[in-house]
Amino acid sequence: MSNSAVVRWTVGLSAAVAGVFAFAVVRLQQPLSEADVDGPQTYCYQGVRTHDDEQPTAQCFTVEDGRFSRVFAWDDASLTTTPGFVIPGLWDGHGHLLQYGEFLHSVDLFGASSFDDVRGRLRNYVDANPDAGTSEEWIRGVGWDQNVYGRMPTAADIEEDELLRGKFFMLDRIDVHCSWVSQAVLDLLPADIPDVPGGDIIREPGMGVFCDNAMDMLYAIFPAPGREKKRAFRDVSIMSNSAVVRWTVGLSAAVAGVFAFAVVRLQQPLSEADVDGPQTYCYRGVRTHDDEQPTAQCFTVEDGKFSRVFAWDDASLTTTPGFVIPGLWDGHGHLLQYGEFLHSVDLFGAASFDDVRGRLRNYVDANPDAGTSEEWIRGVGWDQNVYGRMPTAADIEEDELLRGKFFMLDRIDVHCSWVSQAVLDLLPADIPDVPGGDIIREPGMGVFCDNAMDMLYAIFPAPGLEKKRAFVSTAMAKLNEVGIVGMHDAGVFPNHLELYADMAGSSSDWTVRVYAMLECAQRNTYCPDAAAKVSRVSDLLSVRSVKLFADGALGSWGSAMIEPYSDRPETSGSLLVNATTLTNLAKSWAAFGYQVNIHAIGDLANRLAIDALEAALVDVCPESGGSGAEVHLAACQADRRFRIEHSQIIHPDDQKRMHALGILPSIQPTHATSDMKYAELRLGPERTATEAYRMRSFLDIGPVLGSDFPVEPPNPFEGIFAAVARKNPATGHGVDGSSDGWHVEEALSLDEALLGFTRGPAFGAFMEGRAGIIKQGALADWVVLDEPLDALEIDDLRSLKVKQTWVGGRIVYEYPGSEGLEVEDL
Repeated sequence: MSNSAVVRWTVGLSAAVAGVFAFAVVRLQQPLSEADVDGPQTYCYQGVRTHDDEQPTAQCFTVEDGRFSRVFAWDDASLTTTPGFVIPGLWDGHGHLLQYGEFLHSVDLFGASSFDDVRGRLRNYVDANPDAGTSEEWIRGVGWDQNVYGRMPTAADIEEDELLRGKFFMLDRIDVHCSWVSQAVLDLLPADIPDVPGGDIIREPGMGVFCDNAMDMLYAIFPAPGREKKRAFRDVSIMSNSAVVRWTVGLSAAVAGVFAFAVVRLQQPLSEADVDGPQTYCYRGVRTHDDEQPTAQCFTVEDGKFSRVFAWDDASLTTTPGFVIPGLWDGHGHLLQYGEFLHSVDLFGAASFDDVRGRLRNYVDANPDAGTSEEWIRGVGWDQNVYGRMPTAADIEEDELLRGKFFMLDRIDVHCSWVSQAVLDLLPADIPDVPGGDIIREPGMGVFCDNAMDMLYAIFPAPGLEKKRAFVSTAMAKLNEVGIVGMHDAGVFPNHLELYADMAGSSSDWTVRVYAMLECAQRNTYCPDAAAKVSRVSDLLSVRSVKLFADGALGSWGSAMIEPYSDRPETSGSLLVNATTLTNLAKSWAAFGYQVNIHAIGDLANRLAIDALEAALVDVCPESGGSGAEVHLAACQADRRFRIEHSQIIHPDDQKRMHALGILPSIQPTHATSDMKYAELRLGPERTATEAYRMRSFLDIGPVLGSDFPVEPPNPFEGIFAAVARKNPATGHGVDGSSDGWHVEEALSLDEALLGFTRGPAFGAFMEGRAGIIKQGALADWVVLDEPLDALEIDDLRSLKVKQTWVGGRIVYEYPGSEGLEVEDL
């Protein structure tokens, strides 16, 4: 608080007795942009913490035209004090209630441990939302994972529950690449559903799951949301008697022991924010990632960049507790989808179909109007490997409360969607197979994988613009909590990039730098007009790359393999696009000037991706004599920086080609530790040992590390733990609870993993020297921790909390208790 600060403060009232406090919500009579106060208003309290270094405490302040015009100690007997102690206003209320309400409109299937668990969650949802699950309002969910259940779900798995039977469910797999639908949805599809190129209609053990391109037939019949939406969780303005003065009244109980996270809201967009003159910060230690000056204690920030980085050399400077590392980047995530996940049903970890149904029921209980044809219930995180089979629409229908609602629940790898019967009923009675996709038909309909998911998305009621803005705001706030200052958004449609551009330029909620990969409105196509419209390069949003897709995901047998799967020898997975088309697309986008990034998981998909990228390099950099072709192409690649997203299973011959060309591997360490429980079943021990989940093998070509959120949690420290220990960060164990890491010959050191989440993504986004580093001229992004990373035990990374996150010299997140920390002498 200072005399020129915009007025924002918090009054903390402590109660001597334990109890539950109801917060009083005061609604503004007019918008903040129009409200005004008649003359100055003076307020005095028992104490005021200002966060102003020149005047850290006060008792009174005067407000005029929405700003503090005077901050002072009590010096006038005519002034009376109001009980309470004031701190600067905390911006964790604006928008969160609405986002929470949106989250409660879909069924959380993450962590569902069995089909019974899934059905239980769906029942809970239907109990709470008895009118949901109709043809007009499907019940959506997300989070199922057939790897947990032991098989793919089917529509029949939903139908087992009488309460769920007949309702429209569309439930996305944890990776949102498959949808599991109920029989009601299947009944809308043709009786004989053909295969879909680039998609997978899961037919065994029964219909119900549509993956990737096959999901389009579900979206083609999915009911679009209506104009009227439930507004139980609206944006709330909390205020005093002054119309334009806004602050939060915090009530704390003396016996309370639970603290909320402090979300710091910028007063203006990062694109406009500035600081009056240079600001110097000193900490106990600073890790810079600058080879010329690897450590420091202080830095100066000016105009959103580091203008000086130095060792403490001035007795007048004081240090703030904490240890600094460069701001963290996620090299592969999905911003909008993560925001949607935060508003949907969490199915990660669901142990059974009952668990899934239970989570869906909980959602329906809290959102009785959800699950209609206009507003499907979404969820993500299910895994058929846990449940013993693929889910079906019938698995949802088993619960009477869920029956008839529209659910679309994504598998853990988002490569399959499990939908309810209400969704299936919107599809043709005979749904054909989809090239490059899989419609799971046994044990029943309900799951659509890879290209087969397109039929679901074709009928899915897309969320409106305001919902999408809320998704972005929520996601960015959560990313800031774990120290993320930037991310590579791996596949963004042109209309969403227009939303991004608007928010990056005008919204104070835009607190994460985004390097976006364009995905054409129709996947795996060339859309230069759309690209020309959204292309841009800036510190907050850059669009200069494209995302193409070669195959599906390993968990749903959608990854394209050279040899058949060890546990399903009748299939080798699915290519979402043929080799010729992939190569032509890579050439076209390279000629357009874009970085080409290809999703490839299986070894066949990776081989074809390397073929396509090599052909593109030959086209854009024709050899002109001198050095050999391989050396020449490597030099061209160093400039173009083509990437393979996931780089998960690669034949040894093709690993050599990647090294020779310098193709960047984009790797998610937690994929290895999540997949390790079934990877050898899918691939066999030899193929796993020689081809799968390389990290150290690719260290010399600069891997870009990330998480693939929301498929995996976005916490970079969990990714670092997985890279170093090769164990699951959720459990701290290896395969089957072992204390040993999984294939530790591919493990990274702590420093190597940290560079993979800082300088690696910076290079992959053409931002080297400006991001992931603390040096003069770099973007002023940093993270404050309680202890230096190299002083921690590796296992401590699993529970590590970020103290503060700064972007462009502005604090965007503070952990409770870190606000206004006392300075100390060095």
